[in-house]
Amino acid sequence: MTCKSIITIGRQYGSGGHEIGQKLAKELGIKCYDKELLDRAAKESGICQELFEHHDERPTNSFLYSLVMDTYSMNGAASGYTEMPLNYKVFLAQFNAIKQIAKEGPCVMIGRCADYALADFDNCISIFVHADMDKRIKRIASKYALTEAKARDQILKTDKKRASYYNYYSDKKWGDGSSYNMCIDSGVCGIDGTVQLIKDFVALKEKIKLVGIVYNNITIYGENFFYERVGGKLFKVSFDSFFQVNECITSELFDLIKNNIDNDSIVLDLYSGVGTLGIIAASKSKEVYSMEIIKNAVLNGITNAKLNRVNNIKFMLGDVSKTIDKINFDFDTLIVDPPRKGLDKKTKEFVDNYYHNGMDPHELY
Repeated sequence: MTCKSIITIGRQYGSGGHEIGQKLAKELGIKCYDKELLDRAAKESGICQELFEHHDERPTNSFLYSLVMDTYSMNGAASGYTEMPLNYKVFLAQFNAIKQIAKEGPCVMIGRCADYALADFDNCISIFVHADMDKRIKRIASKYALTEAKARDQILKTDKKRASYYNYYSDKKWGDGSSYNMCIDSGVCGIDGTVQLIKDFVALKEKIKLVGIVYNNITIYGENFFYERVGGKLFKVSFDSFFQVNECITSELFDLIKNNIDNDSIVLDLYSGVGTLGIIAASKSKEVYSMEIIKNAVLNGITNAKLNRVNNIKFMLGDVSKTIDKINFDFDTLIVDPPRKGLDKKTKEFVDNYYHNGMDPHELY
């Protein structure tokens, strides 16, 4: 997949956040920034590299420390930071570096309030990785050759620093589900499973665009419809209309219709929705009659025919089960795309009769 997003990863210590970030970036073909954020911030701000390492994901409020360290923190290249406390200088320089990196293109950023720094970036996706304490203890103990007691102590101290840093500089709470787009238990999913979940979520989020919100048939945000391009055709779809969103299924249906309809065919399209299949059929047939019960779907179908310059399709508003026996024209090809509940008895009998009256099997869809 081609990634268009900036992915930020907050993480509990020992949950594998660094490894997950690196694997994710490698599989997406983008860069990963962890400690590299500190290098970049130091280079661009002129602040001593050691100060970024000392302040890394932990707020320092000591006035004495700031007073002493401030005398050699600057190399003369960051005059814009000189009028603020040392810890704020470091954070702001890092904050600016994060924004600059994000402007350069898709990447993965680990920790350091990156999600907060990029709150105004529409393509930023924030992830938080966590795991049970027991699993994190085993991971840290194994990785650094520590006893479980020392591993636990290191985890508690590191998490406390990260939480304090995040809560101090941002307006959100570290590790709280409401602070992120997605939270994942790496202890349950594993490293590779977590990477795959993030990839799937990124792909989904990049595909979805919020165009409107409708509640009880009242539009409370944006529009009550959207446009979708499928098979080279453009379709307008109201929120109360059916539209096949599975691209694989849609593509197969389109091919099936195109390959099995003759140029002189007259097609009856039942449960036509916004006219998706009927409009495809119209491009290969003499004439198409489409029937649908939802008024907005029929109106969408009429609009879609005009959008795609299709003149040989007619839309009929009505309940298929109640109007099917009133059809008074000849047709030789039948398309049926029934609702999830399936065909009612009357419509099923109509289809069966049509099938047994000489229709070739491939003409029933």
